[in-house]
Amino acid sequence: MMSTPQHVRYAAKMPLMSSCELEMMEFSASKIETLRDDVLFEKERLTIEQHGFSPFERWYCAIASVQNRQRTIAWKTGKSFASENLFFHTIDMGRLLPMSLTDFRVQIYTAKGLWAYMEHYGNTESWTNIMILRLMHHMLVFRNMHDFDGGDIPIICIDWEKELVDAAMDYWVNLSANRWTKC
Repeated sequence: MMSTPQHVRYAAKMPLMSSCELEMMEFSASKIETLRDDVLFEKERLTIEQHGFSPFERWYCAIASVQNRQRTIAWKTGKSFASENLFFHTIDMGRLLPMSLTDFRVQIYTAKGLWAYMEHYGNTESWTNIMILRLMHHMLVFRNMHDFDGGDIPIICIDWEKELVDAAMDYWVNLSANRWTKC
């Protein structure tokens, strides 16, 4: 008896985007600014005071101290690790953009049931704050690389197995292959 080819069995398990119901929760630029400055950088400051360093501080310092024309992050000499002292060379315009002045909103898309579950147990805000803080350094780097059209950062929360996430990523990479243009 012939078995079904593996790729056919795998494709049958893949969810269809059209059958997914995602709901969006948006965080304003002021909320993100509060999380960035009052929570994240304050936490980093306390870590530096307690341990003498922060992994993120070391990463930014290493990138900022590269001595070539490819440096993308600049740090004010002799200043503390804070958003007002970090600058990014933008990819699209090549200007120095201060991290403290780049506003952006975050939109989190997730299954309808997850928001209802969070609201029922009263922990929507704490869960989303923790998730945003875990991703904050990544979002800051992504946002600060663009002068224009970087003001919204979408995050999609899904409950898929690794294979399905890999297949979805491969799909989007293949879909956008050879379609990028330079500004």
